[in-house]
Amino acid sequence: MHITWPSVVVQDLTGVQANQTITVTEGSSLPPPQLFVVATAGSSVAVIDSSTDLTTATIPVGRSPIRLVMTPDGRKAYVSNSGVATVSAIDTANRVVTATIPVGFGPRESAVEPVGGRVVEGNKTTGDVGVWE
Repeated sequence: MHITWPSVVVQDLTGVQANQTITVTEGSSLPPPQLFVVATAGSSVAVIDSSTDLTTATIPVGRSPIRLVMTPDGRKAYVSNSGVATVSAIDTANRVVTATIPVGFGPRESAVEPVGGRVVEGNKTTGDVGVWE
């Protein structure tokens, strides 16, 4: 099987037969790829259009954001806010914070399970780990 897809991961291949060639092209109606970048000094996440390198949105999060991880499908982002011991959950399509999750002091590193979507977050100062769905 051969899949051609310029910028998106194809996850559901039900109905595709062995040795079948699939070519998928991006239509002009699809938005350009976006980058979500932590802006620590601004306590925000900047959304950047990668085709123009312009900031298209700024999403306020907690004080001193330091790390950002995304779910495999790109629908949610999680930001570790080291200045307030929280993690901000972001709806990437609507570009809004949907939850602020209290965590241990000094949140730093986070990861999203590729299957199941649980988020694991480690805290530098308290040395504990949080897990949530």
